[in-house]
Amino acid sequence: EPKVTDFGLARKTDTDSGMTRTGAVMGTPSYMPPEQAAGKTSEVGPLSDVYSLGAILYCLLTGRPPFQAASPIDTLMQVIEQDPVDPYLLNHQVDRELSSICMKSLEKTPSDRYGSALAVADDLRRYLDGEDISIPTRRSLTHFWRSLDRHRDARQLATWGSLLTVFAVIVFVAEAIIWPLAIWESKIRQVYVFAGLVRFVQLMAMFAATWKLRSHLIASRSSVSRLMWTQWAGFIIGCNLFFIVKLIGLRSHPTSRIMLDCYPVFSILSGILWFSLGSNFWGYCYLFGSVFFATAIVVAFFPEFGPLCFGLLWSIFLFQTGRRLRRISEEIT
Repeated sequence: EPKVTDFGLARKTDTDSGMTRTGAVMGTPSYMPPEQAAGKTSEVGPLSDVYSLGAILYCLLTGRPPFQAASPIDTLMQVIEQDPVDPYLLNHQVDRELSSICMKSLEKTPSDRYGSALAVADDLRRYLDGEDISIPTRRSLTHFWRSLDRHRDARQLATWGSLLTVFAVIVFVAEAIIWPLAIWESKIRQVYVFAGLVRFVQLMAMFAATWKLRSHLIASRSSVSRLMWTQWAGFIIGCNLFFIVKLIGLRSHPTSRIMLDCYPVFSILSGILWFSLGSNFWGYCYLFGSVFFATAIVVAFFPEFGPLCFGLLWSIFLFQTGRRLRRISEEIT
C-alpha cells in the first residue's frame, strides 16, 4: 500500500533519470536540518527528523517556519549559519516551556537536540499535563502562574467536578446558619445543640450527594482518588474532633467561646489540606491553602466573622475546583 508522505519530494519521472545523486539536497529548505542543508548525508539520521519536528512546531507557534528567505539557496544558508528567533519573541502568547521544547529541537548540532522523537513527545505530554519538562527553562512570572495551573492527577479526578460544586453549596449554607448561632453562643448555651444538628445535617447532605453521584465517581477509583478521600476524611474527622474536645473543655472554662474559638484552627487545618492537594492535584491549591492560613490570623482578631469567612472561602474554592474538573472532563470526552 504505497503512501505519499511528502509532496515536496515528488519528482517528474519523464524528464528525470529517477536516480538521486550522491550528496544531493532534497527536501523543503525551511524545515531541513543544518546537516542535511550542508549536504552532510553521513550525519543525517533520526536526530534530523527531531529538527524537522521542531520546525513544524515552530511554524505552529509563530505562523512561519524558523527560516524563510527570498530564495531556497538563501534559506539553506540561514539554516546552516543562523539561529532561529525564540518563538516567544514572535508570539508572546507562547509559553516559555513550550518555546524551550521547540528551541531544543532546533539545535544546530544533532547531539544537542532531543535524543529521539519519543523524547520530544514525552516533553510535549509533560507540558500538556502540567508537569515539569525535562530540560531547563527560563523562569518568569508567566511560568510561575502556569506552574500554579498544573494538574498532574486532575484527569483522574475529572468526574468529581459536579460533586465538589454541590459540596460548595452545602458548606456555605451550613456555615451561614452556624454564623448567628456562634455569635449568640455566650448568651444561649443551647446553641451547641443546634450547631451540632447543623453539622450532622451537613454531613448527611454531603453523604447523600456522594451517593447520588456515585456512578460518576466509579470511574475515578484510583490511588489518586483514594488519596483524595483519605485527606478529606482526615480533615472532616479532625475538625469535628477538635470541636468535641473544646466542648469537653467547657466544663473547666464555662465562659469560653467554643464555636468561635474553633475557626482559627479550622482555617489552619483547611490550609494544610489544600497545601497537600497542591503537590499532586492542582497548583492553585497552594494559593487556596495560603488564603486559609491568612484567614486563621484574621478570624483570631475578628472571631465573630469566623463562620462566614470559613464557609465563603470553602464555597468559592470548592466551586472553582469543581469547575476546573468539569472542564477537564469535557476535554477528555
